[in-house]
Amino acid sequence: MLITKHTISNGMQVLLCEKRNAPVISFNALVYAGSAIEKPKESGMCHVIEHMIFKGTPKRSVGQIASDIEAAGGEVNAYTSFDQTVFYINMASRFADKGLEIIADAILHPLFDKVELEREIEVICEEIRRGKDNPAHCISEDLFDHSFKKHTYGRPIIGVYNTVRSFARKDVHTFYKKHYTPDNMTFIVVGDFDSANMLKKIEREFRNWKFVAKTSIVPKKEPPQTKIRINSNSMDIQGTHFMFGFHIPEITHKDIPAIDILSHILGGAESSRLEQVIKEKKRLVHGIYSYAYTPKYPGIFVIGGITQPEKILKTIDAIWEEIQKISTDTVTTDEFNRAKINIRAGEVYERESVAGFAGKLAYFLATANDHDFEKRYFQIMGDVTAHEVRAAARKYLTPENCTVEILSPKDVKEKPTIAAIRAACTGKKHVSLTKRAEVSKPRLYRLSNGLKLIIRENHALPIVSAYAVMHGGLRYEEPKTNGISYLLSHTITKGTSKRSAVEIAKKIESIAGVIDGFCGKNTLGIRTEFLSEKLHDGFGLFAEVLCDPVFDDDEVKKEKEQQLEGIQNQEDSLHSMAFIHFFKGLYGDHPYGYRMLGEKKSVKGLTPNLLKKYWSDHLNPASMCLSVVGDVSPAEIIELTNEWISIKRKKKPEPFKRKIQPIDKIRFKEVIKKGKEQSHIVLGFLGTVLTSKDHYKLSVLNHILAGQGGRLFVTLRDKMSLAYAVNSTMQSGLEQGYFAVYLGTDSSKTDTAIEGIKKELKKIRTEMVTKEEIDRAKQYMVGTYELEQQKNRALASSYAFNELYGLGLSEVELYPQKILKVTREDVLTMARKYINLDAYVLSVIRPK
Repeated sequence: MLITKHTISNGMQVLLCEKRNAPVISFNALVYAGSAIEKPKESGMCHVIEHMIFKGTPKRSVGQIASDIEAAGGEVNAYTSFDQTVFYINMASRFADKGLEIIADAILHPLFDKVELEREIEVICEEIRRGKDNPAHCISEDLFDHSFKKHTYGRPIIGVYNTVRSFARKDVHTFYKKHYTPDNMTFIVVGDFDSANMLKKIEREFRNWKFVAKTSIVPKKEPPQTKIRINSNSMDIQGTHFMFGFHIPEITHKDIPAIDILSHILGGAESSRLEQVIKEKKRLVHGIYSYAYTPKYPGIFVIGGITQPEKILKTIDAIWEEIQKISTDTVTTDEFNRAKINIRAGEVYERESVAGFAGKLAYFLATANDHDFEKRYFQIMGDVTAHEVRAAARKYLTPENCTVEILSPKDVKEKPTIAAIRAACTGKKHVSLTKRAEVSKPRLYRLSNGLKLIIRENHALPIVSAYAVMHGGLRYEEPKTNGISYLLSHTITKGTSKRSAVEIAKKIESIAGVIDGFCGKNTLGIRTEFLSEKLHDGFGLFAEVLCDPVFDDDEVKKEKEQQLEGIQNQEDSLHSMAFIHFFKGLYGDHPYGYRMLGEKKSVKGLTPNLLKKYWSDHLNPASMCLSVVGDVSPAEIIELTNEWISIKRKKKPEPFKRKIQPIDKIRFKEVIKKGKEQSHIVLGFLGTVLTSKDHYKLSVLNHILAGQGGRLFVTLRDKMSLAYAVNSTMQSGLEQGYFAVYLGTDSSKTDTAIEGIKKELKKIRTEMVTKEEIDRAKQYMVGTYELEQQKNRALASSYAFNELYGLGLSEVELYPQKILKVTREDVLTMARKYINLDAYVLSVIRPK
């Protein structure tokens, strides 16, 4: 892909990249102003402006920008980081002119209306309070605060409550005028367009934006850390969270490629040392990871995870033992090469979507001041040696350079002392991207054993995606086996008769791929993705895991422990618990009402033999679909499938027979949670089935209510400032699905929020929606659908599920047409049919 750089008449930089393999486009406005340039009293200002840019212009009222974009089949959003703020629109390229005009209008002419600003500040304060309920968010915020004593990276990007509360319109406007200038922004376009024409259009939209010399702000330099810092805190949670932070250089430093390889080997993959030793072998943690955060200025290397309170000191000791090993022992050739090829493969996968590639360009411009920095990075990485990786560990992963954060449950009997924590702490080749961009139509082949094989060639990138999908999931579970689908999906890749779990993990990483199991309410399956040059290795491993899993006793035991911890930790996710209680109230004894993770009692009773039988019962070629999409030859895939996936036909299993009972009254479930800030509300109804025409009509109704331009967001969030998070959601199944509204709000607003939801639902079932609303919803659905179908894995998934559910391969192309046919009358009919305000399920989780 050719990337060209331009400067228009007012000094604004423009980056253009034509990517013609799909009819989509991404506009990104990169502003070189992130939270790192804010003064203490401005903390959170960039994030506030991110929220306000799309809140109206002289041409467009509040909500109209999001509405106009969704009406043009696109999605609009923004994000703020330490070093930049980015505003973007992703959409079908046929609406490109409209998208360009809208994003230019929003950036050049924001109103910063006083009333809207007050409402949005209330929403951001809700977001800040929401973060206080999330242990992962809290510990991460504390790590940066304690690691960066002088540098502004120590302050949260979102800001703090008191500063955000203090912002007046004049403060926001002054900051905007100072930093939002043409020479402080780069406009990035990636996708299906002609560069010469696009450049003229950009010049036309931005030419009246006058040049103003940008203000250069350099944050205070962070002094070297000379001794270990340890901080311990507690909150109302189940597990103990931990994070280690080590100072590392900025992204352009010559040591960064070695540090990235170090991170991958240490804790960046399933076969990594921390994963295999501390989680799998020693069973000390529920989850563990490492990553290198490399922004514009010196960043941080993080090791983190979750463990049980009584295991925290042993976990810390084990982590430092692994750090010492990697600092003194030679890295093996195998893990060194796997790390290199997986990091290099990321470049390939990021190119698959226009949004992902545009975001990557913005990141490198903001942090390295060079959109082409990645080439230099990989040149350096290609020369990195195992000795340099070991040297990087010795140089940076030291106790005196480390900040330790521990977040424990409040009610735990014994918490580790600072002294105890301190004691524990001290004791490939280049991938070619020049394949032809040829895309075929999908074809369905029925093999001799009854297996449906779907193949679609797509040679745009050297990637292969495959899905094997079969009937299963919650629908086939009983109370005593609840959770078996989830456990199976997590143990299916943990060993075959030929390979152990570690060997499978190393094999898939050696070919820069992924493989995992999945499950849902109606299905079970396995999916994989890998580079096409490794087709035989990748597809061979996929077939081996599909046909020959062993469900090893030790592996099942370890995954059961993880699942049981997950059930316990789920109590900390109030959003999830609100939906769990909603589904139970909606479906009663029907399996759709079960927890996907299962209940503690049922999971404890699951055995390897039960898993083997469950998988054997469902692995039936006559009721299974296998789809392969990517850089492949159909003849070769058919040959490999016939050779490697030899499954015999068997009797099709029947789902657990429980009828879904109609909702004939209001069912209310309230749970009180102490020590929390927000109430979480779910109000909903039974929905429809996937094969019904109502599915498409109810989907349109849902999108009229949902989204940034939808009724719920505009009314309950923008106008009433009731919540940071509000949305409607619907899911159709092979049996009746659901339609529901979710809202998270301050506990004092709980009753007001519920009444607000009911008022909006009453309105949509009594009044015809406007033409503008339905057009916005339909075009948004079609536009985002086209964006989703860029990736091979999305197409592989769609073909497999659509064929399994009886919708057929043509559903991928027909879906937009079916959505566009929905009328205003259809929406009113659906609302009256499915929304009954005298009979619904209401789930509320609120503070004491």
